[in-house]
Amino acid sequence: MALPHEIYAEQLGLLGFYGHALWQANPHNEPPVDIGDIGYIEAGAWVKLFNATKPPEDISNRHGLPQDHIPLTTGRLLERSLPATQPIISHSMRVLGGEGGISNRLVVHIRGLL
Repeated sequence: MALPHEIYAEQLGLLGFYGHALWQANPHNEPPVDIGDIGYIEAGAWVKLFNATKPPEDISNRHGLPQDHIPLTTGRLLERSLPATQPIISHSMRVLGGEGGISNRLVVHIRGLL
């Protein structure tokens, strides 16, 4: 039986976006995922080893670097974002909507001695 993080990545991967859907997108006690990060995915979470574009003293490299590491230069990077005009969901999901309301009139009777 597939695990939740495997289903999540598989279903969103079918939508044709670039990259890998992460079940746990926020790294624990680590800087956010960045260009040049080297690591692996474990149980749906990104595990950062180091960043190939940052200098040794950068916080992204606090766990160490390969011996004789020389930071890579990336040049000019183009940012690409996808407009979120609607929710991004897998083909096996449906979006349902509706409206509702509740009204209540509360009557309290108090008896006692003053």
